[in-house]
Amino acid sequence: MPETIETQDRFEVLLAILIALATVIGAFVAWRAFVAGNASGDADFMGISAVLASEEARAINAVNAYESYGAYVSYRQYRDLAIRLQAERDALPEDDTLTAARLQAQIDLALTASAIFQQRFSRQFVLRDGSYNLEGQLNTLYADQARQRNLNAAPSFAEADKQRTKSSWLQGAAIPLAVSLIFFTLAEALPKRFRLPMLIIGVLLLVGGTAAFLYFDLSIV
Repeated sequence: MPETIETQDRFEVLLAILIALATVIGAFVAWRAFVAGNASGDADFMGISAVLASEEARAINAVNAYESYGAYVSYRQYRDLAIRLQAERDALPEDDTLTAARLQAQIDLALTASAIFQQRFSRQFVLRDGSYNLEGQLNTLYADQARQRNLNAAPSFAEADKQRTKSSWLQGAAIPLAVSLIFFTLAEALPKRFRLPMLIIGVLLLVGGTAAFLYFDLSIV
């Protein structure tokens, strides 16, 4: 009888240790799943912020680029007008000084307007054929913005998906840990012949849940 009591005491101590271990590990797994869930939310927020920043940059850059393009068009128009007026002036008879003076005044105004608009666009985007590289300016402006702030949402959304997947797997790993507590409780409450099978099942669930937690927590970083 003393030996039976001692064996029973040892079994109860073992169960208490296993229950405490399963409870602690389960709580830690739940915390790690919570951390992964928070990280997923933070990454989603960063991704949305990058999308908004990207759209804002594109809108502002489009306004600036089209203003530059409009200035270039006006520059070309006034320059071409000055060339045409100069040709008309050169074709006048030498004694038609009044018309020559009027044309010269118009030429001066056209050249002045052309010079003003020339200051409003960058010559680096004027191509050899005389066209304006609007797409090149848009890309350059966007690249400048991207160096100053995060405009690429893809990495943040990918991180959010990864952390969300990790959180889901960790929550799944917590299930066998929770179920192991049920079997440990049954091992303590059921008759003697059922205790060992309940204990073995509980230990297998505890080991399996812990192994699954370690795998998903360490492999998905």
